[in-house]
Amino acid sequence: MNKLKFCLLCLVLAATACQQNKAPRQLKDCPMGVPKPVFPAQMPGVSSHRFTPEPYSATEELILADTLPLTLIQSGCEAPVQEFRFTILRRPERDDSAFWVNKCVEILYAISGMGNELLPLAAWAQTVEDSSPNFILGESLLIQQGAYVTIDRIPSAEGVILLLTLSAEP
Repeated sequence: MNKLKFCLLCLVLAATACQQNKAPRQLKDCPMGVPKPVFPAQMPGVSSHRFTPEPYSATEELILADTLPLTLIQSGCEAPVQEFRFTILRRPERDDSAFWVNKCVEILYAISGMGNELLPLAAWAQTVEDSSPNFILGESLLIQQGAYVTIDRIPSAEGVILLLTLSAEP
């Protein structure tokens, strides 16, 4: 009898948990809607462009100036997130926070000059540059109300993946 009560209790708890843990909203249902490509497919300086929308994120893959592979992942509903993954094909001699922050700033300024639709990246570059002494790799930094930036890197045998995350929440 006790086993039966225990099993029924487990079933009720499982059913309640399933009802409370609804699936996250798909991006098409979000206030900002479905992410759009940041980089126009035919933009000079961009090669091998591919944009893949999915229900909960969108991935944009391209090569900048024929030398810098970039993957941009857009996700989040009420709190959007953009994660830039720059693949640097050689390992630099330095590996400190200041080096990687400066590398992000340099890349953002270079990208912002590729077209008018990318000019907002110059503002991000300026903001990151102004806050550079406060960055700790892998930790979110509040840049302004509702805007966080995280800079990190993933070393590999071939080089480094430089991660730049722009988000509305830490």
